[in-house]
Amino acid sequence: REDAPTPTRALVFLVTFAEALQFVLDGKRVTRVEWHNQDLYMLLHDGILRVKMHDGMLHDLILRDVDMLATDWRVL
Repeated sequence: REDAPTPTRALVFLVTFAEALQFVLDGKRVTRVEWHNQDLYMLLHDGILRVKMHDGMLHDLILRDVDMLATDWRVL
């Protein structure tokens, strides 16, 4: 329809940590809305959960209980 609004942003689906972990195991990158930065994301590297920081460095991911209980994970 001509009068239908055009989308301005892609839909964002938020998932639980368990779901996010499955995406990581499938080779995807995930981040948290709380992290406020798409350049900061979790991935699997050499069989270890890591986080890629703003400077491009990979660090071992130290999960907090709030991360594991969060429902604001999203796939990049």
